[in-house]
Amino acid sequence: MRTQKVDGVLQDDACKTFHEFWFEEPSASQTQVFENGSTVPLEVAKKTEQIVEMLKRLPNNQLLVTIIKRNLTLDFFLPQSYVLVLHAFCLVDPTLCAPASNPSQYVITLQPYLKTQVDNSMVAQLLESITFIIDDVLPLLCKLPLSIVDELEQDLKQMILRRSFLTVVHACIKCLRSMSKIAGKGADVIEHLIQVFFKCLDTQTIVNKQQVGRSLFCIGLLIRYGNCWLASSGNKLVDVRRSLSLFMKYLAVDDYSLKVRSLQALGYVLIARPEFMLEHDIGKILEETLSFHADARLKIQALQNMFEYLLDAESKMEAEADDNVPGHSVRAGQSVPVAATNSVTEKIMAICLWILDQ
Repeated sequence: MRTQKVDGVLQDDACKTFHEFWFEEPSASQTQVFENGSTVPLEVAKKTEQIVEMLKRLPNNQLLVTIIKRNLTLDFFLPQSYVLVLHAFCLVDPTLCAPASNPSQYVITLQPYLKTQVDNSMVAQLLESITFIIDDVLPLLCKLPLSIVDELEQDLKQMILRRSFLTVVHACIKCLRSMSKIAGKGADVIEHLIQVFFKCLDTQTIVNKQQVGRSLFCIGLLIRYGNCWLASSGNKLVDVRRSLSLFMKYLAVDDYSLKVRSLQALGYVLIARPEFMLEHDIGKILEETLSFHADARLKIQALQNMFEYLLDAESKMEAEADDNVPGHSVRAGQSVPVAATNSVTEKIMAICLWILDQ
């Protein structure tokens, strides 16, 4: 009996060690931005990479399961932290959340949590993580029950239209793209949302700056992630050039918060349609926002745009390289985009050199 008690104490001590090493709440606010636009605390990202590397050296995942179960029984452990950890696992290896025995299990289990009406920063972080987990898993699935597809589409649409935290909106728009691909939905839902946000901006006066900025943000992201459908769509109401004109209009207003948001939206569109960078008007905007006399807020956003463009171009080239490896097959629902053209890359390099010469 005494031996069993000692064993229990030792097990608790061992689990506390794992908790402190892997599962303790991150002490710093520094985050890591990933290719899909999601963010997790840097400490969590590093720890999950360590766990995944360890799992690769083990015959199965049973040890980690035991550690997690034991930690859940400890008083100091916060179960909600696992959503963030699960998100980090997905970023390292999405297949961990798509078990061969039931690949859609995580999607079906997590989807109901998207219906919460609470809107604060803590819930926003949870929703962002849940949505990105679903987004990472969807391309690995062959199909989903139609009822789940319809419900998920409605949940994502409502969150895009109503959520105040733009990190959540970003995750939802990206997830909507993945869901539309696996369900064969096409451009309908993307075009509908773009028209909704165009309508919000269809006015000569700015009544609600927050709503205007949010609409610009959403239009830019919807074009970025919906480009595979919009490029072949004949719907003149969602023409990309119309969006560019709209962004340029708001870049000319006096309010810098709207200038920055419009520049951000422009950056999203240029990720999807880099050929527009070669046009004189767009090139002039890029140069002006990075000039010596430009406002610091515009410079920061312009550099962020370039960073995200290059990050996206790199991921596309990596996908193309993987697709050319013999025996490699592209994941279900994933299309491999064309890499950035040499002329666009040269344009960016020229701008970078010009910045360094200022």
